[in-house]
Amino acid sequence: KLIAIVALLAKKLPLPVTVKLRTGFARCEPKELIALARGCEQAGAAALFVHGRTRNQGYSGDPDYQVIMEIKESVDIPVFGSGSVFSPELAKKMLDETGCDGVMVARGAFGHPWIFKEIEDYLKTGKLPKPVTLKEKIKVLKKHLAYLEKYSEARPTGKVGIMRKVALWYMKGFEGAAALRGRINSVQSYGEMLELVGGLTALTPANVKTFAPPLPEVEGVKNT
Repeated sequence: KLIAIVALLAKKLPLPVTVKLRTGFARCEPKELIALARGCEQAGAAALFVHGRTRNQGYSGDPDYQVIMEIKESVDIPVFGSGSVFSPELAKKMLDETGCDGVMVARGAFGHPWIFKEIEDYLKTGKLPKPVTLKEKIKVLKKHLAYLEKYSEARPTGKVGIMRKVALWYMKGFEGAAALRGRINSVQSYGEMLELVGGLTALTPANVKTFAPPLPEVEGVKNT
């Protein structure tokens, strides 16, 4: 069914059609996945995005770089690796170990949109980025909240719920975040959220070290 859908979309749409796959459902199934990847390519898919975990794994465990590499070697269209790209080092590890054409950043960008530029610079220079400061985080968080207020089509209560979630993303990684979580979750409006976020600039340097999200332990990569 997937291949038939890809073929129909590729025929009817003026835009490139891409497909995102996982390594299997309950277990990793390389042969079936390779056959599916080739089928998508033949049906007209312009690129594949492969998350290195099964559906049942969700986001637990390490991504399977080997399977992503096998997919890359089995097709001629671009293949992008996905799974636990939380830092420039992990992006490079994905590229080095799979030979994929690029990486897909998902959860790694939650509350840390700087990651895309950080990866680009690291791949070019080999130098790790400086930690994002509190001032920078607050500035971008305010802009993010403003976009939600202006463009989100959710109901008012739903919109505030989204804002809470976004604010919590940005607050990860510094002392006092746990205590702040309750205050964020009690906010009832956009105005209240702005007032709370604005007050964060009064935090002392001792309470703010880095806002970089905590990284999972991955074999072969040292978290810094």
